Amino acid sequence: MMSPAFGQWNDQNSTISNDLESVHFINASEGWAVGRQGKIVHTTNAGVTWAAQNSGTTNDLNKVQMLSATVGFAVGDAGTVVKYNGSTWSTATSGTSQDLYSVFFTDVNTGWIAGDYAIIKKTTNGGSSFSAESTSSLGNTFRDIYMFSATDGWAVGSTGSVFRYEGSGWNAFTNPYSGTGTGPTLYAISFSSPNNGFATGQNSAVIHFDGSAWTTYGTSLPDNTFHIYDVQTISNSLAYAVATPSLGGQGRILKYDGTNWNTDYTYAGIDSEIFKGVSFPTATKGYAVGSGGMIKTKGAATTASVDERAATISLGVFPNPVVDEATVAYSLNSGSDVTISLYDMSGKLLNSERMQQAAGDHEYKLNSSSLPNGMYFVKVLTSTGVETVSLIK
Repeated sequence: MMSPAFGQWNDQNSTISNDLESVHFINASEGWAVGRQGKIVHTTNAGVTWAAQNSGTTNDLNKVQMLSATVGFAVGDAGTVVKYNGSTWSTATSGTSQDLYSVFFTDVNTGWIAGDYAIIKKTTNGGSSFSAESTSSLGNTFRDIYMFSATDGWAVGSTGSVFRYEGSGWNAFTNPYSGTGTGPTLYAISFSSPNNGFATGQNSAVIHFDGSAWTTYGTSLPDNTFHIYDVQTISNSLAYAVATPSLGGQGRILKYDGTNWNTDYTYAGIDSEIFKGVSFPTATKGYAVGSGGMIKTKGAATTASVDERAATISLGVFPNPVVDEATVAYSLNSGSDVTISLYDMSGKLLNSERMQQAAGDHEYKLNSSSLPNGMYFVKVLTSTGVETVSLIK
């Protein structure tokens, strides 16, 4: 096997030693990471330098989501919610004292927070207030949420629970652990489209949704002792996840190639390296964070591996959710006619452009200012393949 096509994983200096729990980039250059004791670090130059920001709290922060350079949210222990306005973070009132593990906004006003004791709360005013939403499991702990729109989304949590939201409450959805009550805690969930998503968790658990059913998925992990703490599904043929053995030690970064989950990076040291969060703003640029303020990045293409030569397109879109303009970033293994199309949830074609392009990395600017809030799909078609990625407005 030759070195990975999108480069090796390299260390960055976060400037702090606190454990980092979550990371989110809005484009290839600007991102935030959050962690223990309310720590937040920010970069505008792809991690060449990171600077600490004052979160306004000393509670542990467990998840961050940025909608743009001027709007973002983070949640944490004891019901902590903090909001970013482009220069400072301020606390918001969540209405709960339970630990919060997830935050997901579909636009600057509409979002959800989730955590212990079946807490799922929604805001429609940008975090000024949150109202509880009903669930069919009062004992469940919700660890992560992924929303397509204000009326369509998913949540995962303890005992392998998977819940579906369709606008009128959260209900348990049949999955490989349904009926047992003893499934592994699911820590993360991510979709590239309504017909392609992964959830990951304890006991090296990976499950996949194909549009109708959830099924288990194998990985290259050596045993079932790993916690797969985070996952990002980029397209039908590309996803990344971060995993750590239950007793610490040799953390791993996993990559999905459309068929298999393989190990993309393994820590070879004698101490622990615990990965907790991952963010890929483009298909070829990614970041992973974890213990001791650790940040790793994977960069531009160098030499293709045998496994990756078959993939003709690597596709990503950022920022996502988008406000006025999205960047569609893609990489071509060879020159080709390229058609970039935008569809709404019903499959209606909204926009399409065709061009001739050479092999390499490309970016396409997509004006989304006139689009209503909701879920869309960006399709990139070449002479040798097609990839689709979801876009939230």
